[in-house]
Amino acid sequence: MVKDIVHDKWIEVWITMSSASAHLIKSKKQMKEYADELDWILEVDKEGYVSESGARMYEIKIRPEHKMISPEDYRKISDKLLGFSLDLLADLQDTDIGEINGTFSPVIIKFLEAKKPEDVEFGLSINDTLMLKYKLVDRFSLEKKDLNLAKVVFFETINEMLARFKLGTSFFNNFRQNEETIKQKDQLKQRLKDWFHINVGK
Repeated sequence: MVKDIVHDKWIEVWITMSSASAHLIKSKKQMKEYADELDWILEVDKEGYVSESGARMYEIKIRPEHKMISPEDYRKISDKLLGFSLDLLADLQDTDIGEINGTFSPVIIKFLEAKKPEDVEFGLSINDTLMLKYKLVDRFSLEKKDLNLAKVVFFETINEMLARFKLGTSFFNNFRQNEETIKQKDQLKQRLKDWFHINVGK
């Protein structure tokens, strides 16, 4: 069966935050409102974890019922997702939402340990609260099918994303990186070339 890269569900998405016990009820209420608006599921880590400061924190997460959505479904709710993520970030930074500058950062989840191109996974952290996870081959297919939609979801092209990891020439200075880091980046570059026909420089 041919995959409908625009309408099939292949993007795992969730909104997350951590709350101290003193603010847990308020935080759960806020996230429940987001979940209801999106028709998503609310999940709360009941055991929690101890932060570096020694405080016990509880992760609160909302996600679609089946964890994944399609690029087209994401497009339809992207304004809400970005708005909710900025709202959470403003609360975390204790500042007005109008003063917040949105950020997004790509994340390599599974690459060098992957056995084949279909196993390569990347992520995207948006405003430190909205998270995406996906197969790189699917993002390639979406970019080829509908570049504008791909940019709505991921903000930039794959080549632009890879430039953020600074795999190119000037980053390979021994005084800035140890040998193991350089070796891993060389392996990443070679695999990008062999598997995805992308050349990120010498």
